[in-house]
Amino acid sequence: MERTELRLWRQREALFALRKAIEMHFGTSLRLVQAYIYDFRRFSRHSGLRGTNTQREIESRILKEFHRIEKGLTLKEPRSWFGRETVEITVQLCEQYRQRSDADLQLVDAAYTALRQYGQHFQEDAPEWWTHQAVIVEGWLEGRHVDPNCEGGFRSRSSEISGSDSSGLALSNFMRSRSSTRNFSSEIVPNTILRCAIDDAKRSPSVCNRQGTRIRLYSRGPETDKILKLQNGNRGFGNDASHIAIISADLSTFLIVGERNQGFVDAGMFAMTFQYSLHAQNVGTCSLNWSVGPRQDRRLHILAGIPDEEVVIMMVAVGYPETDSLVTNSPSRSIEQIDLSDVPLMTEGAFL
Repeated sequence: MERTELRLWRQREALFALRKAIEMHFGTSLRLVQAYIYDFRRFSRHSGLRGTNTQREIESRILKEFHRIEKGLTLKEPRSWFGRETVEITVQLCEQYRQRSDADLQLVDAAYTALRQYGQHFQEDAPEWWTHQAVIVEGWLEGRHVDPNCEGGFRSRSSEISGSDSSGLALSNFMRSRSSTRNFSSEIVPNTILRCAIDDAKRSPSVCNRQGTRIRLYSRGPETDKILKLQNGNRGFGNDASHIAIISADLSTFLIVGERNQGFVDAGMFAMTFQYSLHAQNVGTCSLNWSVGPRQDRRLHILAGIPDEEVVIMMVAVGYPETDSLVTNSPSRSIEQIDLSDVPLMTEGAFL
């Protein structure tokens, strides 16, 4: 009987030791998988992937579509009457959206004023398809008072406050004076200016001041063109930039599962500071998203020699703007739509 009890005790001890070993070796990986499942469920519930046509989803689609028209109009030589499908989708979405009781009609104003500028931009006779769309656009805008702050389209860069004069401006005015540049001159930005901007950007906040953001700068040329081919938002201007920056986050600087998204936060703040610093020196920039799948991401890692422990956050096109070039006039959302400070906190029982 004693031998049986001793054997059972040893078996329990062995099982306990095995469980501890499994937890030690696989526990962290298991928590990471659970965290990504959590992120996946949240994204799948609330993103626009489901195509449920909620207010926010339609608004996002409208903003995406008419901004494509705005960007095209600011290029050096936009193709006449480009983007037919994009224009038609924008009008279709706006007509669908404005029928909703919860519609923000200033968004429709922004989209249709951008399309009005589109229709007035080209010297060539309008094609028949645009004539049909213009009737809808003008039918909405005719007799309607549109807030100038809500107008879409483009404006001349010369109407902006020059970055070189920013030292005498209030910070707020300086920040509001920046717009994305998509018309670059042939002049190369000196390395001293780029290094200064990096030096400013490294002072951006980061979790526990770990400073895990990394940046790689590539000057204009064939190698940079290879990088740009992997990014889908720079067509028509990316190759003219003086430099392309790749901004990444070193995952080895993040130590717990709860920091799995911290690299995007830290690198995002770094990227914005980097661009404001360049703006202060009259250098233009344009943020280029890196929203790609694993295959495309691996291709960039291999091409640019980026180690596996770094996650690419975004790219930035950098260069001196062409004189009197155009920039988009995309309106910002109202403060009331962004500031939710008056929303009451949930009661403690809501978390149970």
